[in-house]
Amino acid sequence: MIDNEDIFTQLYEDIRNGMSINDVRKNYGGGSIYIQILKSTTRNEEIKERYSAQIKVGKKRNKVIKALAREYNLSETTIYGIINSETSIQPSLFD
Repeated sequence: MIDNEDIFTQLYEDIRNGMSINDVRKNYGGGSIYIQILKSTTRNEEIKERYSAQIKVGKKRNKVIKALAREYNLSETTIYGIINSETSIQPSLFD
C-alpha cells in the first residue's frame, strides 16, 4: 500500500532529478501531501531512540511507554504509534 510518506519521497526524488513543474503538476496535481513539521519528526526520532535504549537494558515495554508518555505529555497510544512507525527525517527539497 502506498502511503503519504511514499508519495512525498517520490515527489522529492522527482524534483531532485530535475522533473519540470509541468510534469510535477501532471503526476501530482490535485493531490494533498502532508509534510510533518521537523520538530515533531525530531521528537519522534528521539522517542524511538530512547525507547530502544531502555528496552536493550531490559526495561519492560509497558513501563517504558508509560514513562515516555508522561515525559513527552503524549498518550500511550501515541507513543505506541511513534515507536512502531518507520518514518524518518527527510532531506530538504532545496538542498
